[in-house]
Amino acid sequence: MRKIVTTAAFLAVCQAGFSVNLIANGDFESGTVAGHFLYGYPEGWEGVSVDGWHHSDTGYHKDSCGIAIWNNSTLLEQLLDSGPARRYKLTAEMIYHTTEVLVNKRAYLRAQFWQGSYPDGILLGEDDAGLLTPSHSSGQWYNFSKIITTPAGTDQMRIICSTERINTNVPSSGKAYWDNIAVEVQSVINDPDYNGDMTVNILDFTLMASGWLKVDADVNLAGENFIDGEDLAVLADNWLARLWGYELVWADEFNAAQLDTAAWTHDIGTGDWGWGNGEWQYYTARPENIRLQDGKLIIEARKENYGTSSYTSARIKTQGKQSFQYGRIEVRIKMPAGGNGIWPAFWMLGNNISNVGWPACGEIDIVEMMEDPYKSSGALHYGSSEEHRYQSGDDAAAGNLSSDYHVFAIEWEPTQIRWYRDDVNYFTATQWWSSTGEYPAPFNQQFYILLNFAVGAHWTVEDPNVVFPQQLMVDYVRVYRKR
Repeated sequence: MRKIVTTAAFLAVCQAGFSVNLIANGDFESGTVAGHFLYGYPEGWEGVSVDGWHHSDTGYHKDSCGIAIWNNSTLLEQLLDSGPARRYKLTAEMIYHTTEVLVNKRAYLRAQFWQGSYPDGILLGEDDAGLLTPSHSSGQWYNFSKIITTPAGTDQMRIICSTERINTNVPSSGKAYWDNIAVEVQSVINDPDYNGDMTVNILDFTLMASGWLKVDADVNLAGENFIDGEDLAVLADNWLARLWGYELVWADEFNAAQLDTAAWTHDIGTGDWGWGNGEWQYYTARPENIRLQDGKLIIEARKENYGTSSYTSARIKTQGKQSFQYGRIEVRIKMPAGGNGIWPAFWMLGNNISNVGWPACGEIDIVEMMEDPYKSSGALHYGSSEEHRYQSGDDAAAGNLSSDYHVFAIEWEPTQIRWYRDDVNYFTATQWWSSTGEYPAPFNQQFYILLNFAVGAHWTVEDPNVVFPQQLMVDYVRVYRKR
């Protein structure tokens, strides 16, 4: 019998693209003039009854820029989207500066919790993370830090830096300074062994300034793997869902031996006029063209005679089995090498296509790669067959899409659809109109998902130098909805 050994360990998972601090310009370094803030609000902040800013007093600015707020109930504020039962770490550095006798002095960093939006919603409560009182000496910097938890019903947090009466003798003689204000996402995970293999027990995690996720975990060193990657991957997904305000409603991780036929259907053949595009391939359900392998969905395009076609590939869809309206729909995917006719896509069609046809049903192209592995695009199609309309946006900032996996997603709301590559927003559509329906139709109904790897179309020509076979590799498909 092997001895089970556990130890506390710190693990790091890269979460590029996410900032440690939810507060904008918390160090007051942006939008400043050296030694002085002009009257008004510093960049990223709003305020109430502000008298002015400066930090030129010797010893009273922490770094190159700090912020001074005079007394008489002045404040700075920022609003952050949130949700119920979320944990945050609030930190700030604060100092008083006055030569007068300090009486009833108060300066604070405060979080208010609002149901709905400030100021028209309902104030559920508040928590002072940093508070200067008469027990604090003038001229000394104090560090404040506090973990807060949002109450049930929270939709928004209001973060406030404020001074109240600093002294009663000279009403405008004193001021307080703030610097390095931060709001960080925190979590305590009660049941973290997500895949049930008992190799890791995640205790806590914190997003670090470097953009890494630091995980405090008990690790079973008796297992074959010291660190359980699946647990950490699911941890990251759950953390992201909480941060964004989304929850996972459906996913296919492609970890089974066979494609899930309860979710997916194969399209077979050449379709009507090459699936409406003059495509060259014959879609099959053969393992040569589509299979699950090492936790990935592989769609392979091959140059071979099959029926009346010279190429084969595969196309699957969730039509009649899974459909969605609004939310975040994403895929983690590695594109094929490219060349003339290479055309993989992850996209959606309206459920009513059988009744109204295309493009009246609406089409959302979440990601397409048209021949060039250095460029992808997203698009909307709508209107009628006589009045086909579309909007599209290109992204060429990711390098070679066939060299590594990338996450492509849309965030779909009633009057706006945003396209992302690796959480970089590269295209947004806010208006679409056609004679087939009033805005926001047709993108106000259920849509189903498609994954395919087409070869050729009416807009390209065959190139005998393009190498086959080529593979489209899919790590997962996930659908989130707003909480």
